[in-house]
Amino acid sequence: MTGKIVCAVDGGETGRRAIPIAAKLARSEGAALVLVAVDRLVLGTRGGPSHQFDSDELGKVLDDARATAEGLGATQVETVGLTGYDIAKAILDYAEGNNAGHIVVGTGDKNMLTRAALGSVSHDLVVRAHCPVTVAR
Repeated sequence: MTGKIVCAVDGGETGRRAIPIAAKLARSEGAALVLVAVDRLVLGTRGGPSHQFDSDELGKVLDDARATAEGLGATQVETVGLTGYDIAKAILDYAEGNNAGHIVVGTGDKNMLTRAALGSVSHDLVVRAHCPVTVAR
């Protein structure tokens, strides 16, 4: 049995595609589903870093994801907001530190140039994770 399933959500279409898969896995495994959103820190042009989300936006992303997962039959649903410069690292650190047995993430529609310049969270998770990763398309 998988103890916890971590599902990365971002408020966009890629995260919405991951939730049904994660909810189904959680139901079939009898596992807790942890919905994780990362508030990415962005280096500002003046001074320190700025946040991608404000606290209300991050809460809304997680509340919407929870409602979707529960609507799909997931019963043990938690939400966690994280902060970091590297989204994949934040997710991996949480998953490893909380004994997650599976990670589910959506994938974007980045072209090769964008992927080379910005990187791919889903790719980083697949390559670096300690546990199985499912990528929703």
